[in-house]
Amino acid sequence: MWRLWKFTKNLPPLKQITEINKFSEFFKNCEEPWHFAEAEETTDLLAKTGFKNIDVALSNECAKLVEHTRYSSFMKTVVMKPFLDYLTTYELIELVIDKVVQTATTKNNKQISHP
Repeated sequence: MWRLWKFTKNLPPLKQITEINKFSEFFKNCEEPWHFAEAEETTDLLAKTGFKNIDVALSNECAKLVEHTRYSSFMKTVVMKPFLDYLTTYELIELVIDKVVQTATTKNNKQISHP
């Protein structure tokens, strides 16, 4: 279920949080929500849908989200959205978001990035 965690820097804190006893029951049936296509697969998909002159490349560049509120919003609406659907109350959602953001912020010395 978690085989793709290694591809992003900010997902390990989320994985750690989902394994805490307080939260683990909510995530026990959680399935991996993302598929990170390689360049070749992306090229094939674009060609099959009619695109021409396709030039696909992978990049290791990161988007720097230094401001805490921007990072928190990005994590909540983009990265964590599939996981938050497993939680049953708003309080749990906010608690998980706060813990993930706190873990990532501490780990990255206040400079938060997402590949």
